[in-house]
Amino acid sequence: MSRKKNKEPIITSSDNFDDPVIRKHIFYLIILSLAFKIATIITTLFVFRSAIDYFDLRTNVVKSIFILNGKIPYLDFYHEYPVLALIPNIIAGIPSAIFNNLILSFTSFQLLMILFDVGTTICVYFVALKIYNKKSLAFTSGVIYTLSLCAAYTTLTRFDSFPVFLMMVSIYLILYKRQVVGYTTLALGFFTKIFPIIALPFLLIYELKSDKSMFKERIQFNIVIYFLLFALCIAPFIFLTGVDKALKVYLIATGSNLNLIYVNTFTYTIYSWLHDLLKIGIDYNTLTSVMTGIVICLIIFLLVVSYKMKKMSELNLIQFIGASILLFVVFSKFHSPQYFMWFAPLFAILVVDDIYKIVVFFIVQFLAFMEFPLMYGHYYTNVNYTNAVGTYNWYVTILFFTIEYLFIFLLLYQNVLGTIKYNMNQYIHGET
Repeated sequence: MSRKKNKEPIITSSDNFDDPVIRKHIFYLIILSLAFKIATIITTLFVFRSAIDYFDLRTNVVKSIFILNGKIPYLDFYHEYPVLALIPNIIAGIPSAIFNNLILSFTSFQLLMILFDVGTTICVYFVALKIYNKKSLAFTSGVIYTLSLCAAYTTLTRFDSFPVFLMMVSIYLILYKRQVVGYTTLALGFFTKIFPIIALPFLLIYELKSDKSMFKERIQFNIVIYFLLFALCIAPFIFLTGVDKALKVYLIATGSNLNLIYVNTFTYTIYSWLHDLLKIGIDYNTLTSVMTGIVICLIIFLLVVSYKMKKMSELNLIQFIGASILLFVVFSKFHSPQYFMWFAPLFAILVVDDIYKIVVFFIVQFLAFMEFPLMYGHYYTNVNYTNAVGTYNWYVTILFFTIEYLFIFLLLYQNVLGTIKYNMNQYIHGET
C-alpha cells in the first residue's frame, strides 16, 4: 500500500464536494459506518456474548430530563464534564418532551452520537485527502476509522464522538484555510471535553510555519474566543456553584475523585510489575507523580521539536497531535475505555500507507475492545483486579495489559518516532 506505487493522479481541489468520486466515497463511508455500528452490536451480543454497556447513556437520559425540568448542572445535579457536553442532552431531550416518551431521549442521543461519528469519518477522509493528495488513500483512511471496533462501540455507548468530532472538524477547517471557524470549533471542543485543547499549540505552530504574518492575529483571535467562552460557559457557574465545582471539570481529566486508582492504566500496570511481581517497594502515588512528570516532559518535547522544524507539513501536524493525545491517554492517572477513540481518527490517517501499520492499528483497537467491555467486571474493575495477587487470572490480567500497552507504543513508534528523529537531526546538524 505504498504511496509511491499508487499511479492515481494528484488532485488539485481536495475539498471539492462536486467531484463525483469524492461524493461516491463519502456515500460509501456513510453506509459502511452505519452498517458497522449494527455489526458491532450483533458481534458484542451474540459472538462475544457480552451485554452492551448503556450505563452512560442512561445517565445522559436522566440529565436530559433534569435539564428539561429547569435544573442547573453542577448545582442541581452532578455533571463531571464541561458544560457544553450537555448540548447533546438538550437536543436529545426535545423529542422526548414533545412526545412524552423517555425512550425517545435514549434513542435520539445514540443517533446523535452516530451522526457525529459519521461526521468524524468524513473529516478523516478530507484531512487524509489534504495530506496525501490521493482519493484512494483518503478513502482507505475513512474505511480504517469506520472499522475501528473500539471507536464504534464508544459511539454507541458514550458521548465522546461529540468532542472527537469537534476536534476533527476543527483540524479539517484549519487545514482548508477556514481558520476562524476552525479555531472557534476547537474552543467549543475544549468546553465539551478538555482533550481537544491538546491540538491547539500544534495548530498554531503549523500556522506559524505556513504564514508568519497571520500568526499574531491567530493568537489574538484565540485569546478573544476563549475569553468569551469562559464568560459564557464558566463565569455563570462560578457565581452559582463556586469556583471549585465550576473549574474542577477543566482541571481533572474525568472529573473523578483524585484518590481513585484506575487499574487499567499504564501506570498501574508498571506498578503491578514492580510491586507485586518483582517485589520492589514502591509507592503508587510516587509512581503516578513520576508518570505525570514524564508525560508533561514528552509533550513539551514534541512542542519543541515541532517548533524547531524548518517546515511542518500537514502529515507532521497530525503526527504531533496524535502522539500527544496518545501519550496523554497512556500516562494519565485515569483511564476510561472511550479514551482510545480520541486518537483513533488521527492514527487512521497516519497508518494508511503501510499494511503493517494498519494491522497494528486494528490490533490496538481490538485489544481496547477486549479491555472493555469483554474483560471488565470479570478480570478488573476501575479500582481493583477482581482476582487475588498470584492467581492464574491475575497473571492473565497483568499479561493482557502489558501486551496492550506494548502494541500502543508500537503504534506510536511506527507513526511518529521516525519523524521526530529526522527533524531532530535536521536541527542538530543545521540541515535545510
